Amino acid sequence: MVQVTVYALEPRGAFHFGERGVGLEATSETFRSDSLFSALCAAVREYFGSARLDELLAVCATASPPFRLSSCFPRAGDVLFFPRPQLPLPSAPPPDATKRLKRTRYVSQGLLARWLAGDDLSGEMAPRNFLEASGAWLSAAERARVEPLLAGAGAPWARDEVPRVAVDRQTHASAIWRCGRLLFQPGCGLYFLAQWNTPDWRPVVETALAVLGDAGLGGRRSQGHGQFAVAPPTTLELPEPAAPDAWLTLALYWPTPEELAAGVLAEPASFELVTRQGWAASPATGGLRRREVRMVAEGSLLARRASGALADVTPEGFAAHRIYRAGLAFPLGVRLGGPDG
Repeated sequence: MVQVTVYALEPRGAFHFGERGVGLEATSETFRSDSLFSALCAAVREYFGSARLDELLAVCATASPPFRLSSCFPRAGDVLFFPRPQLPLPSAPPPDATKRLKRTRYVSQGLLARWLAGDDLSGEMAPRNFLEASGAWLSAAERARVEPLLAGAGAPWARDEVPRVAVDRQTHASAIWRCGRLLFQPGCGLYFLAQWNTPDWRPVVETALAVLGDAGLGGRRSQGHGQFAVAPPTTLELPEPAAPDAWLTLALYWPTPEELAAGVLAEPASFELVTRQGWAASPATGGLRRREVRMVAEGSLLARRASGALADVTPEGFAAHRIYRAGLAFPLGVRLGGPDG
């Protein structure tokens, strides 16, 4: 078992986690670990000062960072959803469940534990257990716990679009565009996991998280998006076999050259690459775009236990300070070769 701390975020309104679509703006249900780390760093700088932030970045750049953070994933009450693992199902699904499984992006905590243990999940593939509007799959027992939160909506969270108007400063001509937003039913929201390797930085990070609750996460914060309250943290034990032969990451992962040379992405790894880009939020940047970097996505399977690193994405010619994206893996051991022993 791996002991982690769960931080449940209780929304005060809508969120916008930017993913630019074709001709309009979309939003994701996941606030990724590199953005969470960056937001916490900004809050540390604001509350504790730049010197304290420099200390934090220095210790997180070492081979043994004091903590690891997962990405922020959705939850429905106390039912946590995880990214669908890039692992084959332990047994073949019934033919009528194939299409529903293809549309599934998240699996519940209970199903993930059984999936990693190699249990047959075909008995949990009834249509009722798939919240298709949210792309989520959960067990019958968890569905019963979530049911009171759905309030007839059929989904604990949903994405929609709201119209906005842009006005040209010179001609005063108006143009309508649409902005995606993420909405949760009451009692539902987001969460992330933290693994504390040393307790020294926990009070600092938790204070920064409280600051973020008022400042907001994601985009469109000036329009009231992104604010949340932090529930009291709880402890969770994630299943991990005694002798894992592969690792599932719950955070974005940026492999070091040494890890690549050691075969972290060789067989039996199964992974997706995502491109991370965007604007740097710093008083000294003046709105510079960070350098683009590709990372291994959450839910990917790694061939070796990995640590990852901070990716330096400082724009060319910018010398005020370094700018980083966190690519620290959040590895959870799994056993592909069957039961232990």
